[in-house]
Amino acid sequence: SRNNQMTIEYGYARDKIIKQVNLKIFDIAGNIIYKESRVSLQKGKIIWDIINQDNVKVAPGLYIFKLDIIYTDEEKDDLKFNKIVIKK
Repeated sequence: SRNNQMTIEYGYARDKIIKQVNLKIFDIAGNIIYKESRVSLQKGKIIWDIINQDNVKVAPGLYIFKLDIIYTDEEKDDLKFNKIVIKK
């Protein structure tokens, strides 16, 4: 990862068209620090600018993310939680 961005890669149903990707990032205590919904232009990856909801760069440490993928047929993939380590 670069200092100011984190690429989060994810799997998805290749035979479906993605309508929307919902990203939630939590601190280690379980508080949501960032959330975003977007149409995924790059299938299989989403870029996080390592900021919180107030557009402030987050401190180094361990974070958890969750991605939900919604397809054009309204089916949804609830992806597993995974961890992100932000280094100095």
